[in-house]
Amino acid sequence: MKRIVRAGIIALSLAVLAVGYYIYLSRMSQRTSADNASAQQTELEQVLALDLVRDYPETPREVIKTFNRITALFYDEQLTSDQIEKLCDQMRVLMDQELAAKNPREEYIASVRVQIKNYKKSDSRLVSTKVASTSDIEKKKVGSDQMAYVEATYTIRQGKDISITHQKFALRRDHDGNYRILAFTLDGDS
Repeated sequence: MKRIVRAGIIALSLAVLAVGYYIYLSRMSQRTSADNASAQQTELEQVLALDLVRDYPETPREVIKTFNRITALFYDEQLTSDQIEKLCDQMRVLMDQELAAKNPREEYIASVRVQIKNYKKSDSRLVSTKVASTSDIEKKKVGSDQMAYVEATYTIRQGKDISITHQKFALRRDHDGNYRILAFTLDGDS
């Protein structure tokens, strides 16, 4: 009789352990699925979710890298009108007040839409972007302004042709210590 009770207790204990282990594994797999879903967030979703007001890029290089992420989305994604507007708003946060004043929101959005349309018509694709290394960024004081100068390189494929464009950015440090894009010039194609 004691053997039967002991065997029953052991069998019940093993059953409880098996059920507990099964529940543990199923919860872990649900958590892993949720983690994977958030990790697989698209680049567009990630950029739209950036809070550039609260978490502004810390260095001039990071500002241009963020600029490039937005630029790549303009030209390589199928965007809705609302997404274009939100990306333009993100881009305008990176602008110095002087540059933003020269590019009022509605005019800027309209200009970006035209650029996107022309880009797609020309069968172009932004292949890669590269921002100068931190050691290549020139910082200097100009009058009362702290400036940073950053070069970025863009590789563009148009049909079967590849072109490389260099763009120089001038960033000015604002009263909060953030570098914002004041101006940029196209350095030419190679």
